[in-house]
Amino acid sequence: YELQCWVCDWLSSQGWEVWIEVASLGVSHDVVGVKSGKMLVVEAKLKDWRRVLAQAKNGDNIADYLAIAMPRVTEKARAAAAEMGIAVITPELPALPELKQHTNAWMPHREIILKRLESWPRGYDWPNSVYTKSH
Repeated sequence: YELQCWVCDWLSSQGWEVWIEVASLGVSHDVVGVKSGKMLVVEAKLKDWRRVLAQAKNGDNIADYLAIAMPRVTEKARAAAAEMGIAVITPELPALPELKQHTNAWMPHREIILKRLESWPRGYDWPNSVYTKSH
């Protein structure tokens, strides 16, 4: 949960509106960000880069962009993420790395998710909430 909160702080400082634990087609995405009508799904894990990459790939059905967040990432993990078109976020990064546009989103479902996110008022408690610094 602390890593999710760090990702939320980091993304919101760059102008993204963020939510945590967003359900979609039987999976729950750790962090979802929306900026300028584009959706970013971020899966966060303390370790096990193979697992977090697999989870991030599940966001392909709704997201324009995919990313993973981990405290430390090996070169092997970075290479695997790059091959899959998944950005890597770590605490030492000053800004979001270049994001690769994904085109596999199922648009009707994506629109349902976006509409649901718009309807969630600020201040809801975790899970399924807009992140606020009060967490």
